[in-house]
Amino acid sequence: MRRVTGWIATVAVAAIAVPTLAVPTLAVPTLAKDSDDPIVAGNFGKQVEEAVDAAAGSDFWGTVLVARQGEIVLAKGYGNADFESRPNTPRTLFELASVSKHVTAAAVLHLSQGKKLSLDDPLTRFFKGVPEDKQAISVHQLLTHTSGLTLEGVGYSSPISRKDYVELILGRPLASPPGETYAYSNVGYAMLAAIIEEATKKPFEAYCEKHLFKPAKMSDTGFIGDKDLVKSKRVSKRRGKLPGTASEWSWGWGYRGMGGVVTTILDLHRWDRALRSDDLLDKATRAAYYEPFKDGYACGWKVAVTDRGTKQVSHTGSVSGYRTNFVRYLEDDACIAVLGNDGEKMMAISQAVDALLFEAPELTADLRPKRLGSQRVAVLQPDVRWDVRKKGKRVTVALVEGKDRVAEIRGTSGFALGLAHRLETVANAAAGEPDAEPSVRGRIDLSAYSGKSKIELTKGLTIEIKPYPSNPARPLVFLLQDAAKGRAAIVIEMNAAAATALVAALRE
Repeated sequence: MRRVTGWIATVAVAAIAVPTLAVPTLAVPTLAKDSDDPIVAGNFGKQVEEAVDAAAGSDFWGTVLVARQGEIVLAKGYGNADFESRPNTPRTLFELASVSKHVTAAAVLHLSQGKKLSLDDPLTRFFKGVPEDKQAISVHQLLTHTSGLTLEGVGYSSPISRKDYVELILGRPLASPPGETYAYSNVGYAMLAAIIEEATKKPFEAYCEKHLFKPAKMSDTGFIGDKDLVKSKRVSKRRGKLPGTASEWSWGWGYRGMGGVVTTILDLHRWDRALRSDDLLDKATRAAYYEPFKDGYACGWKVAVTDRGTKQVSHTGSVSGYRTNFVRYLEDDACIAVLGNDGEKMMAISQAVDALLFEAPELTADLRPKRLGSQRVAVLQPDVRWDVRKKGKRVTVALVEGKDRVAEIRGTSGFALGLAHRLETVANAAAGEPDAEPSVRGRIDLSAYSGKSKIELTKGLTIEIKPYPSNPARPLVFLLQDAAKGRAAIVIEMNAAAATALVAALRE
């Protein structure tokens, strides 16, 4: 576990279980032709629109798309595309900034699929004169930000040639030994663009457009400098009166591969659909595309486990005048795209939509402490411990005091995986020695419940995992929240070692 000091933001677990889309069946129109008109599909679309409107506020400029099961729920523009009166619409063009990295990665995986290169190939396959300390750097290490190459690139608009850029980067000292450390690297993705050109003997942009955008039917997608996009009357400008537009800006080897894709939210929906089929990448290649290596980063994607135990892949982007976020839920078949020429609200919008897309799944609990104080609060003894039992797809997480199971929380296998992920996330950021003995203490609070010493809870339960840095001995707090009572029925403090043991049991 990494040691971190200072206050860490709360990580909450909103009910954890198997994936269930919180949506009634809707008749959502399939787009025959792109339109500037917003799409708001049915009652659920209106709910999503209200949530986005509230999160966006009055100062957000950009576009938002929400889709599930292949159909668009919401596609809408906010604010202006320029500084006069031209509004943003679903067809407005934006630059993706670093969200572009997963496109570069897809091009590399496509070449790997076609046996034009291997992810294990070293730099020496593509470039001459590679210094000895960099000869073993692999394509996969570039994809996963573990190459150890210098993080210092050149200016985005530098006129440097590809050959000179590669020589410059390879001539600089390593930042870390290859393969050992995750360090987010724009330089690595520029090197991948150069590898694509070396492997194909074609311009990087041409390969992406022919083998990715065209088969995905992304007619409004290209790169900075694309003549058709430069001429388009739908291209956005950077808010703040910064120079350039989404399609007219710096485009040299200081930016190639790491950014520069220009597109619309409607084309991003097409891209999402193409990536879910074998049209671009086959099943085995997609598995490699989404497989995290270090620090949850795969090939151009940040990978996380949702509260439901399902896989989420995402990427954010930030460059002068633009903020972007693209989130895809692989097993849940949903996606959220937020593109902004003033997108400071992009994360708030994405989070508001996420909360609506998925139902709070089933979570039940029995509370039966042996000793209740005068305030109907049971302080658990020092020997309290966690016990996890599984039967089929059902999971029970219990607090055991001596020989007594004083509390049981029941959910599904998704609940277990989601809880394990959240525990691990907070434990990794919490202070504490991972090799210490597990330490758990806490209380069961029945003060909000009258009468019985055994309480059954069946609705409105959520779990929160919070950091508690003011207590170095047990810096994590586990809370079972009861929405009906507006308070926590279980409060447990534990150290990183106890969290690690619980994570292992949940994942068995």
